[in-house]
Amino acid sequence: MASPRQMASRVTISRPDDKWSSALSSVLLWCNAVAPRRSIWLGISVAGWVAACAGGDSPADLGAPSAVHLDVPPRASASAARAPAAPITCKDPPCPLFDWMATHMEPALEAGDLAALEAQFAELPAMAPPPRDYPNWVSIARDGASAAQAGEGDAARAACRSCHEQYVDRYARELRKRRI
Repeated sequence: MASPRQMASRVTISRPDDKWSSALSSVLLWCNAVAPRRSIWLGISVAGWVAACAGGDSPADLGAPSAVHLDVPPRASASAARAPAAPITCKDPPCPLFDWMATHMEPALEAGDLAALEAQFAELPAMAPPPRDYPNWVSIARDGASAAQAGEGDAARAACRSCHEQYVDRYARELRKRRI
């Protein structure tokens, strides 16, 4: 919500020296703060009430301004007003699977230790989430193990990349805290 000072900068009245004008300005600011979509109608209603209480027939009898301009931008929808959330990643703790991969898979990949990598790939099917949600998890792990056993480091890395491209975002959103 805008501050009163910001709102005041959006209200202009043609006779700023008039007491009625400053009262109306205050009313419009208040109305805009309370109910932005209804501020014009509230302001007009209050102006009529002020005129009736003062004993005049119309606001013009009180020296009312000839024009009141309220420059209020349209309200953004609730979804547009929300700041975009930062993407969730498995690097955000806690993520047991990320921790396991960082301590087991990553060192084997970096060292080029295909025998250790094959053993790590062999453990991955036991860590698989429900197959209906992650249907290729087990087959990718088996393909990676086969590639590492055959001495094909690039194919093993491709298996890692394939699984990450398919599942890392969804896993981070849905199962990041899942125990393995």
